[in-house]
Amino acid sequence: MQSPLHGCPYDFQRWSANNIRIEFQKAGFTMENLVLPRGIVAVIAELFYKHALKSSSSCYRRTVRKLINLFLPVIVFLDGHLQQTNRMTTGFLMAARKG
Repeated sequence: MQSPLHGCPYDFQRWSANNIRIEFQKAGFTMENLVLPRGIVAVIAELFYKHALKSSSSCYRRTVRKLINLFLPVIVFLDGHLQQTNRMTTGFLMAARKG
């Protein structure tokens, strides 16, 4: 069970899924996936994605983005089954595209 959002809507440093969707839409992005990851599997996926963003190869970046999108349900499923209470929280795992 997840706790209620801390300070929502007045704590402007903490984002709800709805706030993120709204802000990305304002900036011209289409949200493809947005989930609140809960554990180590999501952290690994996020680190892999951040590594890919640093690549000079746009093909590699696109491929990693598509793989993350494809495996997002598996990531969420594994996180839910491997979660250990009070271990870590990450943030939102999202895939968005401009346009």
